[in-house]
Amino acid sequence: MERSFPPNKHMHEIADGAKVVPGEKAGARPLIYRRLPPELLLHVLRLAIPPSHELEVSLIGGSNSGWMQAMRTKKSFPLVCRGWFEVGMEILYEDIVLLRIGQIAALADTLETSCYCVSDLIKGLQLRCLSRHRHSLVKSIWKDVQYILDRCRRLKTFCSWPYDSDFDPDWQSYKVNTWFLLSEKNRAGLALERRAAELRTLELFVRVISFEYCIRDTLPQLLNACANLVSLHLHFSSNMSLKTPHVPARVYLPMLEDLEFCYNHAIITAWDLPKLKRLTWNAAFPLELQLLAKHGHRLMYLHLFCYNNIHDGDIAEILTLCPVLEHLIIPWCRIERDTAIFASVKLSYLDLWVVWRDDDPGHAMALHKSLLAPVRHFAQIENVRILDRYSLSSYTFSPRLPLICHPALVEEGETMHHILAGHNPVMQTSWGVLRECHPAYASDEDEDDEWADDVDSSSSESSLDLGDDITSSQLKRLGPRTSRHAW
Repeated sequence: MERSFPPNKHMHEIADGAKVVPGEKAGARPLIYRRLPPELLLHVLRLAIPPSHELEVSLIGGSNSGWMQAMRTKKSFPLVCRGWFEVGMEILYEDIVLLRIGQIAALADTLETSCYCVSDLIKGLQLRCLSRHRHSLVKSIWKDVQYILDRCRRLKTFCSWPYDSDFDPDWQSYKVNTWFLLSEKNRAGLALERRAAELRTLELFVRVISFEYCIRDTLPQLLNACANLVSLHLHFSSNMSLKTPHVPARVYLPMLEDLEFCYNHAIITAWDLPKLKRLTWNAAFPLELQLLAKHGHRLMYLHLFCYNNIHDGDIAEILTLCPVLEHLIIPWCRIERDTAIFASVKLSYLDLWVVWRDDDPGHAMALHKSLLAPVRHFAQIENVRILDRYSLSSYTFSPRLPLICHPALVEEGETMHHILAGHNPVMQTSWGVLRECHPAYASDEDEDDEWADDVDSSSSESSLDLGDDITSSQLKRLGPRTSRHAW
């Protein structure tokens, strides 16, 4: 995905002892030490931009939001000096985000009139804008989108996800959000299909009126053109998610490794995904095991981000259908000492979404010990964590939270802090992920430091019931004891 640069003509000076370039003053520093190779400069400047999960792509935060500050940083790179111009333009244009309808026409004009070949620099395109205008104007927008897609011959990432869908209840009626799925005669949709063969990442949030036509014809036609697609995030509006097409269309994605899906299982049960390794099920209804029977034999990462309870029998079936699974993320459940979840030889990480609320005190004294007790008997389990669903619940980031805060990033007794766009800072420890301002860490004093000695080991090691809400009062007793080692 990175742009290839011609070999630096001064690189041979490294092997020759960094000789002074002819014409340089005697005793001057060799040119090789004053001009970084473009490949190295590109890497250094990219490190100056925060990761994408830290930046909220939105105008709501104003001009001082993290995303706007990152944009100003990108714009400054080409202006530093002539030696930085080419690399700075590469960073400035490699990922384009369109938040307003007017920016679509502006980008089309830039690609048409610019003397610099900007279109070859664009590798990512995000359409985050909405259309509130009459149908004739929407058609002109499609024409500009078609021109942009035709010019961006090196496009690798495409995203169509309206950024303010949570704030505008009528956003689903805007036709610009589904232009790529409306009909065969849509020139912009055909332009996306022509560009689909080079795409590596595709992210779509759609709502269409003719749902069955979309699922049966236009969407499979688009996906089948994505022969080199590696990552797919596909979400439908909630009122469409429970519908099941009569005859699910066949889709073949030979290179797909990462799938995040929000829909009825029947549609992707008919898909052929020979290299699928990571599956995130983001839905309000339970995952059907038919899906895992079709695609589970190669899964190494499975995230069930749903509100339904998972039972011990379901876990056993999941591990049977996913024999090479290494990382499992599930809703709260009861874990017995002899549960089948630990029978998997490959399973290394287990994350549990837990709801913490300020209710009556309960079994907090034995919570952490109960969670880890069954693990001690199985050497292959490296870590078991609890994820705070009550404070981290987000349609955008919660499905990806276990990957952002991967268990391998911290060791026992360590603490790492993460920034998520639109959220408070997140604290990751070896035993869990929670908001940094969580009540569990309001105080470092533990009034009862001897609580662990009073716990009945037989009851604490027998099971862990996370079906009940965990109170902040319970975590106040657990948090400081853990935080002494973590901090």
